[in-house]
Amino acid sequence: MNLVPLVESLKLSENDGRETSVLPKHQLLTDALYRLDDLKSCYQEALGLSDAEEVSPLDVISLTFGEKGNEPALPGDWGFLPILALYSKEFSGQPASDAAILTVTRCLQWLFVLECMRPTAANFISVTARFCRLSTVFL
Repeated sequence: MNLVPLVESLKLSENDGRETSVLPKHQLLTDALYRLDDLKSCYQEALGLSDAEEVSPLDVISLTFGEKGNEPALPGDWGFLPILALYSKEFSGQPASDAAILTVTRCLQWLFVLECMRPTAANFISVTARFCRLSTVFL
């Protein structure tokens, strides 16, 4: 799958009144998009689905709707789950492993992809809530 035209169409640039210059966001987004399989594995592990079989398109409804059939099965801030899991693991006395840095990196890459490509999905969480969840990376 060729993602270059898709990324270039996003026009991640800054206009300061002079000539438009491309920011490193373009490269960060391209890198994250090429690592989608790694990002998927990170979230499968965080959600406890790493041993699960591939999901049939017919089973998607059972994964996206809650008990009553009209509510989401996951909270709106599910994208922060790996970071929050590492945070609670650290405070329970378990030392963070070397894989923790990779998990945080993958999680931040996915959140960046969501912010760039699906900004309306990120708007469901207030800026304050996003900041608080992201700040756990530094605690």
